[in-house]
Amino acid sequence: MHVRKDQPPAGVCRSVGVRPVPVGAPNFLPNDKVVSGRLTALDGHPVPAEFHVHGHDRCVVLVHGFYNSKSAPLLQGLAGELASSFDVALLDLCGHGASQGLFSWTHREWMDLEVVLRAARGRYRRVVVIGFSLGGAVSVACLARFPKLADALVCVAVPARLGEVDYRFWEKGMRRDFVYTLLTPEGRRGKGVRPGFLWGRRDRAIEKIGEVRVPVLFVHGTDDWVVKPGHSRRLFDAAREPKELKLIQGGPHAEYLLRDCREEFLQVLKSWLERVVLEGLEK
Repeated sequence: MHVRKDQPPAGVCRSVGVRPVPVGAPNFLPNDKVVSGRLTALDGHPVPAEFHVHGHDRCVVLVHGFYNSKSAPLLQGLAGELASSFDVALLDLCGHGASQGLFSWTHREWMDLEVVLRAARGRYRRVVVIGFSLGGAVSVACLARFPKLADALVCVAVPARLGEVDYRFWEKGMRRDFVYTLLTPEGRRGKGVRPGFLWGRRDRAIEKIGEVRVPVLFVHGTDDWVVKPGHSRRLFDAAREPKELKLIQGGPHAEYLLRDCREEFLQVLKSWLERVVLEGLEK
């Protein structure tokens, strides 16, 4: 897919400086409301998004992984956990949830995130991105292209390269994740994907992470059977300072850390956000 850099779709501005809020951006009033709508990406793709508005001057944008969506209970629960300190935005990447089209395996999904970040950047003093698994790879690709759209990035179980994903089906965590995702009402909610061709062009996080110019926290469960912790170690080594790497002992893959290691994951996340984002905002 080719996107002309000199001629974005009507109503959409590519500048990362002072710029209008994107077409379709939701009204942010009143507070303590969930406001949903569709934003228009640079290639004209409609991006379903929702903003959980609590009256803060900082926003966290949650980017789901493969086979997930903004409606997944684990992500909705995380949005609630962050509500005391942040407004929260969630979106559906192409081919997931209420989004149209096919998932391009990170080739174009950075455009979905870009328009949501631009809507947030136009209204908040601080913007943080939290990306899970392939959603983290999308986040890296977006911030490598638009480094001013966020102030911090959290990468949770992000694969360094898609072609090197481990998929160790024989490990014990696979059965637990399979049962939860396919056989429980909570696990099935918000799940599904319309995949595109796997062999098309795509961004590789390991090749883009060095271009990200904001503080990065890498989080990974040691019992991740899909993407082994070595991926986060390699990304950490390739990333710029400031950066941190936190391994959660016995933790599963990506969003499932919120199911099995909720307290530890939230402690790691909130502590880092407090130090890097909230304290920095007060200075």
